[in-house]
Amino acid sequence: MLTVPIKRGQLDVLNQLQTSEIGSYEHFETAMDISVHPILPVDLYLDIERQREEDNIRQASLENSVVQESVHIHNKAVFDALNESLMKFRPYGIQGEPMPWSGKVRRLQTKVDTNQVDTERLFFMVKQDVMRWAQNCIGCLPSPVFIVRQGLPPAEVFDEEIFQETRERRLAGMLAGEVAEQEHQWLNYEFEESQVKIDLSDMILEHLVEELVNFLKPANLPF
Repeated sequence: MLTVPIKRGQLDVLNQLQTSEIGSYEHFETAMDISVHPILPVDLYLDIERQREEDNIRQASLENSVVQESVHIHNKAVFDALNESLMKFRPYGIQGEPMPWSGKVRRLQTKVDTNQVDTERLFFMVKQDVMRWAQNCIGCLPSPVFIVRQGLPPAEVFDEEIFQETRERRLAGMLAGEVAEQEHQWLNYEFEESQVKIDLSDMILEHLVEELVNFLKPANLPF
């Protein structure tokens, strides 16, 4: 799958050109949807989770069902993060193969030898991505880190203010990094340029039709 570019339906893209507002981000969200173009199939995740549960069946039987469900959610989030990082290494990246009307340079349609893909280096880079995302810790939960000692005699109290400040600071850092990484997508004006061309052609067609109608009216010709 890493050697196969993302291919979007030409008619679907044309429909977006007709319905989306100029300057919208809708087309980028569709292109980046990892559930539509996954590298690692969801069946692989299910097999891994099934094997993990079989290996830890005794321990799992002692765990609370809520904890087990939390582990599933966490593992699925990591799996999706791996898929999202892998998308960048496909031909043309997450934007997918250029449309027929695109002016972008296209690659030669040659058969790629998958044995020549340096998977070890590839997955090292992917793991670095996932670890970097995980270090944001924007979904932090109350923990002993936010417990302070107050009063006389001192008592342990959970500091809600510090907890909220820490969460907001980490969220702001994550958003700043996201803007820096995704800036090149906002500067891709090809979609908006195509929209302008289509809108102009529609306006010219309407003007010509109106001009023809006004020209034929004095002749009392049927329409």
